[in-house]
Amino acid sequence: MLSRHLHTHTHPSSKRPSSRMSSTKLPLAILLLLSGTVMFGWIQYCAEAKVCPLFCVQAEYMTCNSTAGERLNPVCNCCFAPGGDCTIYLSNGGKLQCA
Repeated sequence: MLSRHLHTHTHPSSKRPSSRMSSTKLPLAILLLLSGTVMFGWIQYCAEAKVCPLFCVQAEYMTCNSTAGERLNPVCNCCFAPGGDCTIYLSNGGKLQCA
């Protein structure tokens, strides 16, 4: 019986990836995943943001239903009023009802 021995030779460039290369893939994948999560959260936050006009009324004080009518320092306009249930009392005696 003839026995043949096959010898296989591998080319140096066909070596398996080193463990160092493999170990950098996991942190990179985690970093990309976390970055995507943060960006998605920021986009959601920006989508829910309120755009307010940049003008201020001349006001003395304001009251809000949530504070049982307590006199508060006035905000620039109704857009900045907390909860939207406030009244801004103007310097000229008028009032601005925030809805």
